[in-house]
Amino acid sequence: TETGIDEEDNDHEQSEQSKFLSACMKTRVMQEAHRFLVDEDKAPENPKKFIEFLDLIWFDHYSRSANEMYLKIYIF
Repeated sequence: TETGIDEEDNDHEQSEQSKFLSACMKTRVMQEAHRFLVDEDKAPENPKKFIEFLDLIWFDHYSRSANEMYLKIYIF
């Protein structure tokens, strides 16, 4: 999208994101990452809450308008 134009998710995108996150969480790598982040108190222990957390940091939209430049960086 152009700068300053709000993005909107549709049901199809939401469904695809949900399927992607579920598939990610089935992998050993993401299960280990989740366990590590929980041990470091950087992520919720509940798997559903962790998926919501991933959805937020990976797919949530942020402002990109000319007057409001935000850089979305998440450091664990």
